[in-house]
Amino acid sequence: MSYKKISSVLKICLLFISGLLVYSFYHKCVNIDDCWLGEHAYWLSKLGFVKSELMRGITNQEGRFLCHHKFLTLNGALFINILGFSVYSLKLVSLIYFSLFLIVFYKFTYKKIFTSTEFYFSILLLLSNALLFDFSFVFRPEILIMFFGFLSYIFLNKSIENDKSDYYNIALSGIFAGFCVFTHLNGIIFIMSGSLVLILNKKIKQLIVYNFATIPVVIFYFYDFTQKYNLSY
Repeated sequence: MSYKKISSVLKICLLFISGLLVYSFYHKCVNIDDCWLGEHAYWLSKLGFVKSELMRGITNQEGRFLCHHKFLTLNGALFINILGFSVYSLKLVSLIYFSLFLIVFYKFTYKKIFTSTEFYFSILLLLSNALLFDFSFVFRPEILIMFFGFLSYIFLNKSIENDKSDYYNIALSGIFAGFCVFTHLNGIIFIMSGSLVLILNKKIKQLIVYNFATIPVVIFYFYDFTQKYNLSY
């Protein structure tokens, strides 16, 4: 099969899988996390802080809940305020960040790292992944972390490729790695892995800048801590 025919087949497959993805949004079953995490966004929108009636009786969450996915919850509350409280308002958060990821992925790879055919194949693999197929329309933090983690990687890569001391790109990488933590505490893996990459490349000054750049964003994770509701609580 010629290169041109392979490209045509990939385009047809990509069109088919994209159609399936869009069709799956129609009357999609409500995920348990749409309810569980969506309640956090609901109370934040209504009361200005997060609690959980679904978890009443468990660690006093009916009074105040501090260990939630902060940036996801803030996004959910914003969409509720704009569009009203519904499962689709919440699901739209992940869908928008997934769309942003695809745009960034295209800008970063198309005819730069991948040929057009390789790009179509990579997107086909991406959209065919069952977890991504599901989570792109569920109110969960994974897609947001994927987006910010990929941005962190892009700027980290630019900094390493630059022989000179590139503090601008490394600071941006740190900021986006910080957003991964702000979105979900598991996102700390991006800070750790980015630091390891810099150590292996002997970029010690960049390592310091990178880690300091993460701090202002990570600190936002504690934005809803008060004198009464804090680490001791």
